[in-house]
Amino acid sequence: MLKLGFVLLLYMVSIQCIAQNPRIGLTLSGGGAKGLFHIGILQAIDSAELNIDYVTGTSMGSIMGALYSAGYSGKEMESIARDLDWVNLFSGKPLYEHVNVDEKSEFDQYAVEVPFAKLNQILLRDFRTHVQRAITVLLTR
Repeated sequence: MLKLGFVLLLYMVSIQCIAQNPRIGLTLSGGGAKGLFHIGILQAIDSAELNIDYVTGTSMGSIMGALYSAGYSGKEMESIARDLDWVNLFSGKPLYEHVNVDEKSEFDQYAVEVPFAKLNQILLRDFRTHVQRAITVLLTR
């Protein structure tokens, strides 16, 4: 009798689970600028009026997923992407208004800027190598 009651309970729970709407998950991949293609997918989801329950993503896909989860529609994300200054974004240079006051007089004065922190590391590494070689030569004589 107990087994029959347990089977009946499992049957009722499974019927209840089937009767509910299915959960829909969305996974968005990464890939830098290729992640912008997700905007078209999100617009199609919006036009189909699908309700997404779970969103996951990697790299650019996680950024798009976060915007979508925060309530931005596909059209709003397209508008944001079109309004961005992509040339300035990928130039690696800060905007003039974000430059420190002390550096504004020299901002954009030179065609090429050498990052001295990296250069110092390379010079220091090469200097150490030459010193170690010199010490080795002196000690072997």
